[in-house]
Amino acid sequence: LPAYAEEIVSVEMDSEQAEAYRYVEKPLVGAIKAMLRKNDRRLLGAMLNCLLCYPDYPFDWDQIGYYERGEGGGNGCWINVVTPPDIGKEIRPKEQQLLKIVKAERAARRQVWVYVQYTNKHDVLGRLAELCKEAGFRTGTLRASVLLPKREEWIARHAPGKDVILSHPQLVETGLDLFDKGGRHNFPTLVFYETGYNTFTLRQAARRAWRLAQTLPCKVFYLAYNKTMQERALTLMGKKIAASMAIEGQFTTEGLAAMAGEEGEIQMALARSLAEHIDEGDAKRAWSK
Repeated sequence: LPAYAEEIVSVEMDSEQAEAYRYVEKPLVGAIKAMLRKNDRRLLGAMLNCLLCYPDYPFDWDQIGYYERGEGGGNGCWINVVTPPDIGKEIRPKEQQLLKIVKAERAARRQVWVYVQYTNKHDVLGRLAELCKEAGFRTGTLRASVLLPKREEWIARHAPGKDVILSHPQLVETGLDLFDKGGRHNFPTLVFYETGYNTFTLRQAARRAWRLAQTLPCKVFYLAYNKTMQERALTLMGKKIAASMAIEGQFTTEGLAAMAGEEGEIQMALARSLAEHIDEGDAKRAWSK
């Protein structure tokens, strides 16, 4: 196998982003803190998705809240915790960082595959694809509409000649190599623009280029905004993976699959980490282990 390197890229939000993010985060922290005392998880998923996605897509959001049932079977009501503000569609610092990476890799004649978690209502993938095209990169997008049996064929047909392709990591997490043994295409550089909090998906997707017959050194970049839920998620997953490796000595497919079932555990750890203002430390230090 060739050389393999992972790099955590921490990015500072711009002032407008940071102000809007804190506006959204504060009431969610208060609500989650109160609900966790009662082991109430109704807001958990919405809170995590909002805080993970909002810095990357700070517009077109509905209310974030939960439905409160009425006492004694009476009519319930919707509790709005926060409505994330729209702050415009200017190019943000993490987007600039991604374009910088793609530009540098293209100059080195290396293709780049970018992983994005949010591809539906808040279509971060679509936004990034447009920004890449506007920057002059030959860009492709692999969507879930391409079924698993057709994905290898799709990659063989669309990958040659592209500078960058974007997809959700689950679409390629198992069974696909991101290079052609005949040399028609090769994506030795992978970028997790968003990581989510599923360790199985992350670790499998990170190895799609680092396979037997790969001839180039492989790089994996993990991007996250500083002092946000993105950084907390990346740090917690780094700790979890490091602990598992220390116990097991190495990863197996079965061990990774078992970790996928612990996604709810990471959700709760993230919620408590935020609500209790736990300092999780530095993501780079967690991943260096």
